[in-house]
Order: sequence, then C-alpha cells, then structure tokens
Amino acid sequence: MHEDITTALIAGLVALIVSVISSVVGYVVAERRLRAELQLEDSLETAVRHLLSKGWPLRSFDVLKHHLRGFQDDELRQLLVRSGAVAFIDPDGRELWGLLDENSKKLATRDQLETKGLTFNEISGLNQHESLTGNSG
Repeated sequence: MHEDITTALIAGLVALIVSVISSVVGYVVAERRLRAELQLEDSLETAVRHLLSKGWPLRSFDVLKHHLRGFQDDELRQLLVRSGAVAFIDPDGRELWGLLDENSKKLATRDQLETKGLTFNEISGLNQHESLTGNSG
C-alpha cells in the first residue's frame, strides 16, 4: 500500500514537472512568434509611411500594392489605416491613399464645406480635385 502511494506521488510529480516545462516552452515559443509578427508589422508600417512621405503625399492603391506585395486588397487597406493613412478617390475613380498628417487640410476643407450645406457629391468632387492638384480653390 505504501508503495502505491509513493508510485502515485512520483507519477504526479513527473506529470507536474512535464506540464510546467511544456507550459514554459509554449510561452517562449509564443512570445518569439509574437515579437516576430510585431517586428514585421512595424517594418511594414514604416515602409508605408516612407512610401507616403512628403515627396508623395498621395499614391494610388495600385502603386502601393505593387510595392507592398503579398497582401489581399483588404489586408493592405487595413495596413494602410494602421499606418495612419486615409483614402481619397480621384475624379477618374482611382483609389488614392495618403498619410492623415500630410492630408489633414484636405479633410478639414471638406468638413468646413459640409457645414455650409454642400452635398456629398459636390464636396467629393472638390476634394478629389484638391487632392490631385494640391490647390484649395
């Protein structure tokens, strides 16, 4: 009877040790994977900010997709938003993207025009023209 208790205690202790080791290894692997994913995401956001820098305040979605390959369209749009970009549509219907910091004046102009009672289409056409020319009038 005494041997049965000792055997059960040893088996329980071994199971506990294996469980702890397994948990620690799982934690370390998950942490490394998360760090790698975050590092990749940070690198991608840096690349997006660089592509949309001051020399290029607006770029077409197609150009961004060409430079940032391997993403589905909606995944790339989510990456652009996480990077601080906003979307515009030009008069030809092309999807343009630019950093919010670089294009805040275009958005502010739109807000001011909305308060004056202009319709969405009137504002959209005006902002599209401004986003391509850089002019506000």
